[in-house]
Amino acid sequence: MRRLSTLLGAAVLVLVVAAASSGRSAVALAVSQASLSQLLVPNDQAQVKYVIQTPGVVKPTGTLYVRRDGQSAFTALPLQLGVDISNGRHPSLHLMLPARFLNGTRLFYYAQLHDPASGASLTIPAKGAKRPQTSWIMHRPTLVRLGSYRFGHPQAAEAVVARAGAKNVGWELQGQQGPNTFLVGRDRSIWLEDTWKHRMLVWQAGKPNKPVRSVPLPTQGRNDVSFEDVAFGPKATLYVTRIQRAVAGFQIFRINAMTGKVLWKSNSYAPPSGDGLPESGWQLRVGSDGTLYTHVDSAGLETTGTPSYGWMPLATAAGKPIPPAQQFNRIIWGYEPAPAGRHFIAEYYTPAHWRFMPREQRFAIVNRFGRLLHGWRITSETAIGGWMLEPQLLNGRIVADLAPTAGPGTLEHFFVRLDSNGLDAKTSLPFRIWGDCLFTDVRVGPGNKIYALATSPKTGILIRRYTLSP
Repeated sequence: MRRLSTLLGAAVLVLVVAAASSGRSAVALAVSQASLSQLLVPNDQAQVKYVIQTPGVVKPTGTLYVRRDGQSAFTALPLQLGVDISNGRHPSLHLMLPARFLNGTRLFYYAQLHDPASGASLTIPAKGAKRPQTSWIMHRPTLVRLGSYRFGHPQAAEAVVARAGAKNVGWELQGQQGPNTFLVGRDRSIWLEDTWKHRMLVWQAGKPNKPVRSVPLPTQGRNDVSFEDVAFGPKATLYVTRIQRAVAGFQIFRINAMTGKVLWKSNSYAPPSGDGLPESGWQLRVGSDGTLYTHVDSAGLETTGTPSYGWMPLATAAGKPIPPAQQFNRIIWGYEPAPAGRHFIAEYYTPAHWRFMPREQRFAIVNRFGRLLHGWRITSETAIGGWMLEPQLLNGRIVADLAPTAGPGTLEHFFVRLDSNGLDAKTSLPFRIWGDCLFTDVRVGPGNKIYALATSPKTGILIRRYTLSP
């Protein structure tokens, strides 16, 4: 699930910047940045804000440089000094972007910050005008107004596709965890990650009452329950990720899907500091070309102008591991790669000064040359956010789980399917995971069918199939 800070468009970074004057000592400049959304519309309240969290910095100054597509020169706009009280009391530099900059189709911007007292300065992103941050302006996006979501009215399941009694799968009762995630094969077979018994349980399509096979997962001992996510690999193989205890990053295994034999083991990229990107291999995604990716966020990298999220490649389409250093260098920031070189962008939108869960989600498809092909806006009167399953572009249509919530205990799955004309189909599903749900409990299977996992240490597990209805 995405962090709330990401949902609200804010990201925190700590930067060490040497003082510009030779007579002054280096200053550790801690800055948090709220970037513009990647997807804007002309009437947005588009605000850029930089919070200076360094003790002793009282009156920083700054300038935002902005230009639209078609303009050769950046316009310098002075940032306004204010006070931010969201996390203590710190000076801030902010600006509400003038409406005239939202008249084009694409926006480019960067900022230069300065502390006159210490002489420290900072450019965000670091390369400034050479590699500025960018946003697309959607002038005629397809608009879908959902109104208020009705909780407690789930759609009936089309079928139960897998079941197992409570004694037939593993549980950790003290920590309140059980099976969390699963896969759906192209042949509609079901693959449950039975973490606490270190195996995958496999059900044949049309035979839900008993698994036909158990595939052992690589383990470092009986108490090793650090598996993250799973994905199908090429030539009847599986990818499995696992946290490394006391070590940053995670391990990636490619195993034989029939026997569980480990074909290779590799590591993910881990930053030298031991924290930051990526959090874990909590969500794997096989791209349209067969490359294995994991979802990452950009904590600690904002000065490079990177968006809040990205996809880091772990293995090639042929199933070979990608070295950790190359993983980092090949991260795709701000979008998911789509067929024909297109970019699929998905993000929440919150207006300036909004401090609650978002109520709008935006999507766009951009071609390889950076031209916006189509955009969508979904507005809701109920809070949405916290994807357990990242939105997907499938056969030219978007499938997304909006995950509406009205507070603790009210989270439900609400899947929508969008085409170029708007809302094509939808379905509501209950959230039925016992205890902590750390990974993806829903999947999109063949034919855009929705599959959902339900767990209980008393009754066991059920996986149901649902149809998206017009």
